[in-house]
Amino acid sequence: MVKAPFNWPLPRELINERCEEGDGGWRDKSLGLWRLEDVG
Repeated sequence: MVKAPFNWPLPRELINERCEEGDGGWRDKSLGLWRLEDVG
C-alpha cells in the first residue's frame, strides 16, 4: 500500500477483516480506505 510502485499515503481507515479461513492464516487480512484525492 505505501510501498513502491504505488507510494500511496497511509489509509484513512484500516479495517481488519478478522478472516478465519485457511486455519487462521489470513487473520491479518485488512481493507484499506483512501480518499480519491489523496491517491490521485
